[in-house]
Amino acid sequence: MARLLTLALLTVSTLVLTECRKASEPAPAKLPEREVFLTTPGWNIKGYIEVMTTPAGVVTSTDFLPLFDPCFSDDLNHFNADRTFTIDEVPVKCSITYPSGATWAFASDETEFVFNPGQPGAKPTQILTLTATTLSYSDTTIEPDGTKRVVIRTYSAK
Repeated sequence: MARLLTLALLTVSTLVLTECRKASEPAPAKLPEREVFLTTPGWNIKGYIEVMTTPAGVVTSTDFLPLFDPCFSDDLNHFNADRTFTIDEVPVKCSITYPSGATWAFASDETEFVFNPGQPGAKPTQILTLTATTLSYSDTTIEPDGTKRVVIRTYSAK
């Protein structure tokens, strides 16, 4: 009987200590879904469209992706969890070197992101689509003559 009581006390003590240890350990931070989508894969460009709207209302749309050198169109863009942005040149390498040290941050409730936040010239980029398989975003610029220029980039996850 004493042996059974000792075994029961050891079992209860083990459970209590285990539960205390688990309760004191912080739970790993859970990333928001959009951040998981953005940071998980590498992104390969599938579309680069420029839409120009003149002050007179004339709209032109041009797909520039067919004009890209293959060394650019096969690259994988990475939005890393540590908020750095990197580009892997695979398999065709360009003769130019990409700048290192780029960073990114979400803005406006994760509907925009900013490259190199806090730096001169950094501006929000509107996220149009962000799923596990597709990333699409746009940059808008107003030219000195009043023409509105919107560049829409679309990527697929690799």
